[in-house]
Amino acid sequence: MAHQFECEEPDCEFLVRSRSNEEVIQLARAHVRDAHGGRVESADIDGVIERADAA
Repeated sequence: MAHQFECEEPDCEFLVRSRSNEEVIQLARAHVRDAHGGRVESADIDGVIERADAA
């Protein structure tokens, strides 16, 4: 089972999908920091990660 995060910022198409929940969290936090200049806690990212069928 894959885990998936989609950025919720308007006009942002960032999406990450991985079998590793920790990898999704790490990449999502880096995206928020680098693309949007923000900070977000791992628990907040974990709360919006969806489970997705592996393609």
